Amino acid sequence: MGRRAVTPRHGDVIAAATAGDLGKLQSFDRAAVAGAVDKHGCTALHWAAGGGFPDCVAWLVDEGLCAVDAPQQTNGRAPLHFAARNGRVAACRCLVERCGGSVDPRADADVTPIQLAAWQLRLEVLEYLESAGADPARVNGFGCTAAHWVVLAPKDRAAVPGLHLEVARWLEARLPEALCLRVAA
Repeated sequence: MGRRAVTPRHGDVIAAATAGDLGKLQSFDRAAVAGAVDKHGCTALHWAAGGGFPDCVAWLVDEGLCAVDAPQQTNGRAPLHFAARNGRVAACRCLVERCGGSVDPRADADVTPIQLAAWQLRLEVLEYLESAGADPARVNGFGCTAAHWVVLAPKDRAAVPGLHLEVARWLEARLPEALCLRVAA
């Protein structure tokens, strides 16, 4: 998928979604909101979901301005991927429960939201996604499960005392032994 040009109006729409400014989003022409895409192929819905703004998420979907599972142009990630990666449980709930989005949309290489949540050590999101039906044992196109993503957690996330181990143990309890890296006691 190719990148689309960003117009100045698109930037204003994306900025409003990024800030969670529902009033500002509602003030734009519907066509401008529906057509707004950033240089990476993200819509206003991707930004609202990633920022954790369920009111903006619901409005964008309810008004038919953005499709709930629309893939990002550059790597196929849906809005739920961004909400999960950023630890935005309320936005995840809104996308899945209120807006009817998939709990397990696949991006390029079959990367799932639960894998991105594991990568960022977002335990609350992992718990929610599993309860909603996402499979932590799903293997992506790289041959990885969510357990593999935990090992790659960025230093700033892994530096939180005990979080890395807590997420690894949570996954260990849910993955078949053949897919799991054993966590030392």
